[in-house]
Amino acid sequence: MRVSCPPIISACYMGVGFTSRRELIAKMMGLEELTRYVGAALLRFNAIDGLISCIGLPESELCLARLTGKYLMTKSIKLEVLEEHLGR
Repeated sequence: MRVSCPPIISACYMGVGFTSRRELIAKMMGLEELTRYVGAALLRFNAIDGLISCIGLPESELCLARLTGKYLMTKSIKLEVLEEHLGR
């Protein structure tokens, strides 16, 4: 099984998609365990660099936080506190 997107390992705290890291199977399982879980003989994800290349925009213009866990926030925050505040 080949997945065109890199694994989503982080939540989106900007109101789009998942608001908790606990909802993300790729965050909870390693590649080998996830391969067995989905019943595939082989499981591979596209690399982030490959995704950026396919999109054709500079990395600086993309939000990759859900794929990298690196958020473009000006203030440092504790994600656990944010998730608790969001009620997740």
